[in-house]
Amino acid sequence: MMTALAGRPADLPNQDSPVGRRRLMLVLPYFAPHVGGVEQFARQLGLALVATQRWEVHVVTSGDRGWRTRSSRQDGLTISRLGWWWRFSYTPVSPAWPWQIRRLIRQWRPDLINAHSPVPLMADCAVLVAGPVPVFLTYHAATLQKDSGPVFELARRLYSPLQAAVFRRCAAVLAVSEYVRASLQPLDAPLVTFSNALDPGAFLPETPPGASDRFLFMARLNREHSWKGLDHVLRALQFAPEARLVVGGDGDMRPHYQTVARQLGVDDRVDFLGSIDGDAKRETLLSCAALIAYPTTSNDAFPTVLLEAWAAWRPVIVSDIGPMPSLVDDGVTGLVVEPAEPAVLGAAMRQICHDPDSAARMGRAGRDSVSDLTWENQAFRFEELAAEVIGTPALRARWAWRPSRRAEAPPGSRS
Repeated sequence: MMTALAGRPADLPNQDSPVGRRRLMLVLPYFAPHVGGVEQFARQLGLALVATQRWEVHVVTSGDRGWRTRSSRQDGLTISRLGWWWRFSYTPVSPAWPWQIRRLIRQWRPDLINAHSPVPLMADCAVLVAGPVPVFLTYHAATLQKDSGPVFELARRLYSPLQAAVFRRCAAVLAVSEYVRASLQPLDAPLVTFSNALDPGAFLPETPPGASDRFLFMARLNREHSWKGLDHVLRALQFAPEARLVVGGDGDMRPHYQTVARQLGVDDRVDFLGSIDGDAKRETLLSCAALIAYPTTSNDAFPTVLLEAWAAWRPVIVSDIGPMPSLVDDGVTGLVVEPAEPAVLGAAMRQICHDPDSAARMGRAGRDSVSDLTWENQAFRFEELAAEVIGTPALRARWAWRPSRRAEAPPGSRS
């Protein structure tokens, strides 16, 4: 088991050191401007490490359909977007990725690779072609179960042996919550809890806002994320006639949810804002009484928006499923209610509306609970973990696969 020393990592070089800055390669299937918790996690970690002036960060992610690789610079990050051939569920796929990622590793020579999962394949490719470079795999979910039918379940079962081999190949697996860490215990890998965090701007304003009758729900509104539970949240409005709902997010299921709201007769109390981020998200949180996170499965390992709500002085209402009850102190930082029970959720919304003093107390407690959870602090901790493995040969699975030099790139590929 890895341990991290207290304090700042004095043994890592800074920009004035003769050996220069360390190099980190972040590998994940999607990246900004794509909106999502994993994308935000990786971006904020990369920016925080660049800000120390001890690291250079290269992001490898998916781009447009096809073979072509597009490279750019954004906010001090080097970004390589690899082409993809097709998508299965939420997973982009390309048979060229092992060669392309291996070539980028050889060209850029990172000191450490940090791959992000559970969306399969891209992170797995990076782990298996990393050669001697140590790899941290950050795992963002406790389960891949999504109630997506027999085809998805078959694919999940077929993927399990590859996932186990990838875990064995890693220098460490960083679980984003204690719940995720506990769920990964059966796998043969060194586990470290490394949670999400916040940008300092999330803590504005410094005084709590007033009461409200609006509730915020944030999620991608696509079929792959229907387990987020918006259908149940819309039905809960029937049991909380004094409440209004603000929906932040977009996707192919948005027309469906708008139709459901009309059929339930609550469409006059629902505002679909589309995708919101940054200042717009913070302002929306400040204008609402509470955040609702109501998943129907255990996929949500540690939703970033919980931290953002607490930083904005707002309590949260969550379903009693997966990691949620371990993240929310019921009655202290929010309310934990039965999943898939619109009447119960509606009663919790009414409680928030009718008792604004209690809601304000829970909001203040939530704010206090995340006051030190900043990306600056997490960057220091990441450096401490990195210092333990940089310069140490990567752990090797018995059959870790690496493309040969002669097969460095498949015929016809372009970069």
